[in-house]
Amino acid sequence: MRFRGDIEGLRAVAVLAVLGYHLDVPGFAGGFIGVDVFFVVSGFLITSLLLLERDRTGRIDLVAFITRRIRRLLPLASVVLVATTGAAAIWLPATRFDELRVDVIAASLFVANVVFAQRGGDYLAADLAPSPLQHFWSLAVEEQFYLVWPTLILLIGLGSQHWRRRVGVMAAVVVVVSFITGVVLTASAANWAYFITPARAWELALGALLAVGGPTPQASSPLRGILAWGGMAVVVVSIMTFGRVDAFPGWIAAIPVLAVVAVLNGGDANSWGPARCLGWRPLTWIGARSYGLYLWHWPIIVITEAVLERPLRVVDVLGVLAATVVITELSYRMVEAPARTARRLVNRSGATLVMGSCLVVVTVAAGWTLGTIRPDLDTGVVAAPPPAPARAANPPEPERSDPRVAAETSSSGETDTSSAPPSTSPRAEPVDSEFTAPLAVPARVDTSGDLAPEAIVDALAIDAVPENLRPGLFEARTDTSRLYGDGCHLYFASELNAPCEYGSPESDVTIALFGDSHAAQWFPAFEVVAEDRGWRLLALTQGGCPVIEVTVWNRTAGSVAQHCDDWRNAVRDRLIEADVDVVVIAQYWGLFDAATRRPVDADTWRDHLPVLLESLQAEGMAVVMALDSPDPPEDVPECLLDHPRDPLACAPGIPGRTEGEVRSAITDVAAAAGVSLLDPWAWLCAQDQCPVIVGDLLLYRDSHHLSAQGSTWLAPLLDSAFGDYVESVSAFRDAR
Repeated sequence: MRFRGDIEGLRAVAVLAVLGYHLDVPGFAGGFIGVDVFFVVSGFLITSLLLLERDRTGRIDLVAFITRRIRRLLPLASVVLVATTGAAAIWLPATRFDELRVDVIAASLFVANVVFAQRGGDYLAADLAPSPLQHFWSLAVEEQFYLVWPTLILLIGLGSQHWRRRVGVMAAVVVVVSFITGVVLTASAANWAYFITPARAWELALGALLAVGGPTPQASSPLRGILAWGGMAVVVVSIMTFGRVDAFPGWIAAIPVLAVVAVLNGGDANSWGPARCLGWRPLTWIGARSYGLYLWHWPIIVITEAVLERPLRVVDVLGVLAATVVITELSYRMVEAPARTARRLVNRSGATLVMGSCLVVVTVAAGWTLGTIRPDLDTGVVAAPPPAPARAANPPEPERSDPRVAAETSSSGETDTSSAPPSTSPRAEPVDSEFTAPLAVPARVDTSGDLAPEAIVDALAIDAVPENLRPGLFEARTDTSRLYGDGCHLYFASELNAPCEYGSPESDVTIALFGDSHAAQWFPAFEVVAEDRGWRLLALTQGGCPVIEVTVWNRTAGSVAQHCDDWRNAVRDRLIEADVDVVVIAQYWGLFDAATRRPVDADTWRDHLPVLLESLQAEGMAVVMALDSPDPPEDVPECLLDHPRDPLACAPGIPGRTEGEVRSAITDVAAAAGVSLLDPWAWLCAQDQCPVIVGDLLLYRDSHHLSAQGSTWLAPLLDSAFGDYVESVSAFRDAR
């Protein structure tokens, strides 16, 4: 097939879009559509080559096709994988090595897209730092498509004089079926829609359809030229604006994809079209190296940010670009071009197959080896288990409060919280005339240490990470409650799964835990209390879904969490059906509002939380609002690996501005509604610090979740604050 400068220019546009997007360059917010440009171009090129071979020789040589793909892709991909593995071993936290081992092996076998699709739907992986190999997903999509596509063309053309028409029909069917699959999955499982081949194949098949039925590229036509310019304009506008798209790919992906088809349809000899501009020498130079630029840029970005321990600045971006171009040029001259044109490989398919097999073995071995690395802490410290926590002796008892008085005070706008008891966890006493009595209504975060458990105060003196830490730093991320294994902590779900009942199912006392993963983190403690007291415990939690009626942006999936509305309705129905006595609500305050792409603010909480509380109280339920747990400054296991002699460097401090404002808003709303509060800061913090290690116990499993063992350790405090209150509420309801 003769060289086409317009295609090389399109490749340049695609890779520049992706680089601009990943480097946060202004004007490239939708640069992720560069991958879609690659898909259409690849589908067009590969199909054109197969059709040309069939026309010239009367057959398609699958072995020759496979060996060409091996020479084109594997040598450079293997170099990038091995180099990234080595760089990760030096500069990335060892807590990420298990994850990276999977990524390297998956990328080596061209199944990285499946791994990242599964990881995007796994809440345990939702807060993982980006993998330096995540971009290999698109390469996997292409290669999976080309494992099937040439064979289908070969089979469908056997014994037919109209084989080209058959190929066109087959491509059209793939376009329709795959497009519908992508649209449906985008609405229900956006991560799978983004990564898997069945939802993306239509983009490659559309390029293939153009190769089958499009005009010859040499033909010049004013209409095709004008359409090509229009397509080019749409591609540019998409790169600039698609950052605000709520869900991708979905139907909206058709806009840039059809635009690329229009550009390709313009041909490379059409004086009316953009071919001459796309064939500009600097663009064709970049296009020829687009594969290397694409493979190298992302690991360089991820590892550079890890080394700098901060986002890239302008000077860093320039350095990353320079390093990417230099490394790409070297690898192009020394690896990519020689492997593609080496006579010994071109003339001997067997040699190419052996080379490809060896490269796969080497990269898989590199990934496996990375996963076996476990740096020793070597602190020489072995700690004892922390004593069971107990609330401070003689804590101030909360004043009895009538919710009706609280509501009247709040409505006057003159609420005075200056005399409210400090954040603590005393035993609640029910009000005679009402069954909703605040456990404690904190006016502020009190971290003086006077009310914190003694073990927390002692933990402020820990000056080294214990070698017998539990869970270990490499196992901490998976130290979760049984909700995850039972399928009771949901993710991307519109409905509830199993009943998810724990404790004593036949009990007359029923409590429910409602919220996102910051509700699920308290399940181990609640389960202990429920089992000890013989309660029925319902778990109604879903990662990334707010308890209030606000639409949030799922940063992991890159989509609006529309499913949360249906899930909240299902939760409400379940609470009523189960005749719940007390519902405990907890939520992470870092969820992003879809409208602003920033954390849900205090005003939104003030507007929406009263509606939720009133609706639950109207159904006869007592409500307990758990304030959010302390938020560490970074991933705790990674931080402790970096600071084995200074654990407090990883400790949360006083709440930030947004967190403090939300805390104040929730406290005010709860006071007005007569709703009880549980404040974990009183249990986990002292002297303006919240230690992450207590004795030999690691309290946090990642950047903002309590470990299951840490949550279990807090069960005595929960029982002290919560147990008698629940039973008195249940008794009051029975008496009614």
